[in-house]
Amino acid sequence: MNFQEVVHSAPAVNADVAKQAVIRQGGPNGHSQECASDAERSRGDVRSVVEGGLSHAVGARQFNTTPKTVAKWVKRFSTEGVDGLRDRSSRPHSLPGQTPAATCATVEALRRQRYTGKQIAAEVGISPATVSRVLQRLGLNKLSALEPAEPIRRYERSVPAN
Repeated sequence: MNFQEVVHSAPAVNADVAKQAVIRQGGPNGHSQECASDAERSRGDVRSVVEGGLSHAVGARQFNTTPKTVAKWVKRFSTEGVDGLRDRSSRPHSLPGQTPAATCATVEALRRQRYTGKQIAAEVGISPATVSRVLQRLGLNKLSALEPAEPIRRYERSVPAN
């Protein structure tokens, strides 16, 4: 067999069926917890639950997900229509454990005085990992990001006045 020959495990006629089987078994990336995409949800699957009178449990088995997720999709569909079924960001709305702004300002001020991360951590009383995260977020994680240090003058030449 040369490098141009391709061997298919399923005939081309059944390629769509094989692809759907992969998606139903955990998605194209192989994750068992992978959710259905917005295209899969908006294809009428949720409509079959809403308009067809299917229960959330039956819909969940049909879509390979949980009844809670189907209930969420049905609620979004009834309030927002098809646009409510689009994928959404998984980024949290708030970060209650984030480092306070006053602490970040103190870390920044000490860094601008050319303190190291360990020195800042000891001075402020937070972990070095927290200092590192704050400095990285501020773009000051490397000393080279600061202005060059002023040269230390070891001696002054006295120039005779004319």
